[in-house]
Amino acid sequence: MSDVIVTGLDAAMQQLNPSRLTGALSAIVLAVAIEANGRIRPYPPQRPPKGRPYRRTGQLGQGWSYQSQGITAQVTNRVSYAKWVQGEDTQTTVHHDAGWKTTQDVATAIQHDGTIERIAGQALAHIFTG
Repeated sequence: MSDVIVTGLDAAMQQLNPSRLTGALSAIVLAVAIEANGRIRPYPPQRPPKGRPYRRTGQLGQGWSYQSQGITAQVTNRVSYAKWVQGEDTQTTVHHDAGWKTTQDVATAIQHDGTIERIAGQALAHIFTG
């Protein structure tokens, strides 16, 4: 018969105390919010709508911000027209066709491109190593 013996688990469990886990989760949530904020801010290449005057002010990109408290974070835009340009269910066809990312586009990308796993791995590694 072969046996597998796992050692060091007690020491690992001691490092996983609730306050350290909560701290790691808070750091993960904050880092993901910062990442999302950085991805939603850039403007697509400028392609003015035909027959309409168009001038970029930069206010939309500057309006994005994030707030984090504990294991909750939110990325929001204070600009009144942001929902028409980058809102998940409210983006106009003109803005979609111009290449503007929606909040859902950014959230989906972060969920599927390994970002969360990378950030979580770094935070958890910090618990065990330092």
